[in-house]
Amino acid sequence: MVKSFAMVEQGPKIDTTAQVQIPNQVMEWFEGRSSLLIDPRNYLQGNFSAFYVINHQSGDRTFAARQTKTYDTNGDTEELVYLIDVDSDGIEEGHGEIRMNISNDDPYFKNKPFVGYTETEGGFRRQGLGTRRLLMMNTFTQMLYDLPLHSDTLIADDARRLWERLAVEGKAIKYPEGQNERFRFV
Repeated sequence: MVKSFAMVEQGPKIDTTAQVQIPNQVMEWFEGRSSLLIDPRNYLQGNFSAFYVINHQSGDRTFAARQTKTYDTNGDTEELVYLIDVDSDGIEEGHGEIRMNISNDDPYFKNKPFVGYTETEGGFRRQGLGTRRLLMMNTFTQMLYDLPLHSDTLIADDARRLWERLAVEGKAIKYPEGQNERFRFV
């Protein structure tokens, strides 16, 4: 059964899909991200609970995979959503990760799904794909947790400018997090 969730501002829908619909190079990327910080002896290939696809008007597609992972490094358990954008020729445009810590009650993590990272490939920068990806990531956190997406406190300069612009547009706010600052969608 395919379920969908409309993205913010009447954008494309997030549709659930089957693993067999995910291109091989995308599955390889998902597995690579999934295996990070896990002892290879403990890693279970294909350990995903759901797959999604977003078909953009441009012909681009975003694929996403969801999983729950307990880290060997600190024992924390997180739900993760990995996203990868590909153009109509299947060339990777960018990727990102949503993190939702479900075992740590620290105020930094509690009820705060956040950007683990997001990156746009060099030849695709300055085309609005980073903004589109953050909006998609926020739609995922709204759909999965009924919570807005937060930034991390460690924010690269390009990402900070993007969040600042979203704040000026009224789509995000800046707030203090300890000695640092952080952003979240409204």
